[in-house]
Amino acid sequence: MTASYEDYLRSDHWRHVREAALARAMGRCQNSGCHYRLLSREELAAYPPRGYTLDVHHMTYDRLGHERLDDVLVLCRRCHGAAHGLEFSEEPSPFSEVVAGVVRKLEVEA
Repeated sequence: MTASYEDYLRSDHWRHVREAALARAMGRCQNSGCHYRLLSREELAAYPPRGYTLDVHHMTYDRLGHERLDDVLVLCRRCHGAAHGLEFSEEPSPFSEVVAGVVRKLEVEA
């Protein structure tokens, strides 16, 4: 029986990958177009904006279960939603176009 993706996200391996990615990002969204990047780390820690929960986003699923650190990217919830085509504001994140291009490339290669 194959474990589900949700089960994998609860695994020790994913926890280690996630923690390493969050440490690398130093508590910041890695989308260079993120509106929250204007705030300092101290401001984010003291007054986290609504939607500033950090997620670890898979840029590729090619090595799922054996990810390299460059397979994932730390994004705030707003940018993560934009990466998956969800709109959280009237101004779409410029990052959504980058992710859409990566997804199209993966679909063509598959």
